[in-house]
Amino acid sequence: MKSVLQNVYVNAERVDDLIVDSTLEPAEDPKALDVFVEILTGDPGPTPRDLLPRVDAPVHVLWGSEDQITPLGGPTGALFRQAAADERCTLTVVKAGHVAHDDVPEEATAHMLAWLGALPG
Repeated sequence: MKSVLQNVYVNAERVDDLIVDSTLEPAEDPKALDVFVEILTGDPGPTPRDLLPRVDAPVHVLWGSEDQITPLGGPTGALFRQAAADERCTLTVVKAGHVAHDDVPEEATAHMLAWLGALPG
């Protein structure tokens, strides 16, 4: 599991025992297989493309440039890049993987606090 998670992070040293354990722990639940099957086969619900136009609040997106699960060059990344260009949201790209907030926590926090501090009053 550790090597799999290290592929999700740019900073592989962030994948410690706590991250590995917290990823594996839900699998111990007797209903875990049912949940996993539902995730893969069930209704995924509304997409970001469905939801973004309905949001009536400031949105800031923090994206990992090395995200291989939801790459910035993919359709969801294109949606948020276009939304940022149209000033419907702001977008910050950091050198991180899929879990940017955990991959580069200090940088992610600094960006989010700066964004929050710039919000009108």
